[in-house]
Amino acid sequence: GIMATGAFVELQNVAFRDSKGGRGGGLCLKQGASATLLNCAFAGNRAIVGGGLAFVGDGDLSLENLAVRNNEATGGNGGGLLLEGVAQQTVPLKGQNAISGNSASG
Repeated sequence: GIMATGAFVELQNVAFRDSKGGRGGGLCLKQGASATLLNCAFAGNRAIVGGGLAFVGDGDLSLENLAVRNNEATGGNGGGLLLEGVAQQTVPLKGQNAISGNSASG
């Protein structure tokens, strides 16, 4: 997977598959990182929290046409997506998104 700290990441037509991590098996954005994700897929990833994608902090996040399927969080939070520390922020899902078959245990 990918971890971005305090950076801007723009990803288009990227598949994150079968990756493992502590936060965000496929992608972890933290400490002010911002991202635009277009036509990306997260499948079969595993992490303690945020099996597919973890967004931790106060950056900006734009999501469009995502497929988030069959990811697992073993620590109990965010099987497919974990949004942490964004309580005052709106994270829009644009276009056609599929979020299914994700699990969180623990």
